[in-house]
Amino acid sequence: DDDHLHAVSSATSRDMQLAIDKAKTTAQTDLAQQLGTRLGNLTRQFGEETGLEEDSQLLSQFSSATKAVADQSMSGARVEKQQLQAERGIYRSYVLVRLPIGQANQLLMKKIKADQALHTRLRGTQAYADLDLELQQLAERKGQ
Repeated sequence: DDDHLHAVSSATSRDMQLAIDKAKTTAQTDLAQQLGTRLGNLTRQFGEETGLEEDSQLLSQFSSATKAVADQSMSGARVEKQQLQAERGIYRSYVLVRLPIGQANQLLMKKIKADQALHTRLRGTQAYADLDLELQQLAERKGQ
């Protein structure tokens, strides 16, 4: 769909509402990640060989953890379709969530403008700090 971002999800729970809420939250998280995500990754690899020649053993360990952080306003996102099924004493919820792209673009532009305003304020603060330092140095030189 050229006019919307979409995300789908399914989740299970013994509680019907919790299954719905879990699926909806996961889909909304996917939408937020489509709009922008900061990723962090920690990877560790370890290798060790013990013993001699054909009696040696090679031990190896690899682990990786990734953290994805999305901080987006989801105004305008809504559940487009939802289906609920009972499966052996649990509920499975399927959801399709959509966000109008025009709305997503507006949110993105709003965030960019806010970031630019913050950057400008920080630069302005630094400029005033630099000016204040120069005035203090000038006053000290005149005092000497």
